[in-house]
Amino acid sequence: MTISTNNIPDTYTGDGSTTGFAFTFQIEDESDIRVLVKDNNASPVTYTTKVLNTDYTVSGTGNTSGNTDYTSGTVTFTTAPATTDEIILDLGGISLTQSTDFIENSTISAAAIENQLDKIVLMIQQLNQRATQSVQVDAAETTFLPDIPDPTADYFLKANSSNTGFTWTALDTSTSGLSAVAGDTTPQLGGTLDTNAFDIEFDDGTGINSSETGKPELLLFTSVASAVNYFNITNSATTNPVILEAKGDDTDIGIDLLCKGAAAVSIKSDAGDPGVIRLYDDDDSNYIGFEAPAALSGDTSFVMPDGDGSANTMLLTNGSGTLSWSTLTGVAASQAEQETGTSTTVAVTPGRQHFHASACKGWIKADAAGGIGASYNVSSIVDDATGQITVNWDTDLSSSNYTVVWGYLDASAHLIGRVTSQLAGSTTLISINLTPTAADPTNHYIAVFGDI
Repeated sequence: MTISTNNIPDTYTGDGSTTGFAFTFQIEDESDIRVLVKDNNASPVTYTTKVLNTDYTVSGTGNTSGNTDYTSGTVTFTTAPATTDEIILDLGGISLTQSTDFIENSTISAAAIENQLDKIVLMIQQLNQRATQSVQVDAAETTFLPDIPDPTADYFLKANSSNTGFTWTALDTSTSGLSAVAGDTTPQLGGTLDTNAFDIEFDDGTGINSSETGKPELLLFTSVASAVNYFNITNSATTNPVILEAKGDDTDIGIDLLCKGAAAVSIKSDAGDPGVIRLYDDDDSNYIGFEAPAALSGDTSFVMPDGDGSANTMLLTNGSGTLSWSTLTGVAASQAEQETGTSTTVAVTPGRQHFHASACKGWIKADAAGGIGASYNVSSIVDDATGQITVNWDTDLSSSNYTVVWGYLDASAHLIGRVTSQLAGSTTLISINLTPTAADPTNHYIAVFGDI
């Protein structure tokens, strides 16, 4: 056959399931192929040379007369390479020998000569591949000899001091020309640090420091053994807040804010607005918020009471920031406060609202026969005569100095009313028509205002 290609090497990446990988170069024998597997997951990375007919087999096309001289073919692994493996197929098994004996004056076939020439070309390709992978010096270099001396464990290869060849040296900054990276206490980046989807690891109690004098800490990290939860920070688009989030393997994960000593957590705005706390509902659609006043005359801290109090109690301050649970009793307006009507710090209760000067002290709806339809603070009513009734108050007014309001219901008569007796405990009225003669309306409506 002819050797018309030099496609060496062929490289692939494993996926954990594929076993067959094509080679695109020519070989004379299955053993001419070298199969390497690079394990990128190992530390350090390892290369393993696989064994023909144990780890893999070779099949191909282009062979003639049952020979194994393939123009291309497939390497099939017994076990599929892992996803972290890189597969390298090249020439590496060609024997650097010549086994054909040409007899003088004997007939030599063209095929025999071509086979030998093919093998020489494959040898050259194999050696060329190794040469391109080796350390080389420029063709114009005449004084540097690239011979590598016998290695020394844990030493590094470098050009010697006269620049005429290689020598092995320990990693010493004074002799090797290299800086010990681990010993550089002030390394600097020349651009953006790209972690390439990997993490940055910190020792426990270490973190990020400032460049200010003394290297004050900006952020320290403390780890917990076997931790499964962590803190996640998410930036935001326009009008959306930055998210500080607890994440991890647990279903419910909280966030604790720990202050040192008696210090406090403060919520401020850098735009001159008051601090705001918002508590959202379960679908984050609505919230209840607490907001400080726009201007404060001083600092105030409220000390909460222990427990949740009893039913129908409220939070009451002692004037110094200490809150307690209290019922409305004790802050209700007294009779005197209701009568004065000037306080704005006490509450009106149903049992005392009638003491206020604006409140009605008694009222009644009564018919002409002295029947009571509805009333308040009335003990009885007396039908004295035609058109005249006397209302007796259940709780007397404090004096006879009060106001009486009278009205009536009657579809056929026009009446006027007159108070004929005004005592602390009773009021007497008479209704008169335009004749004028005393006359009974269908209903009397009477109310009194004063002090009780």
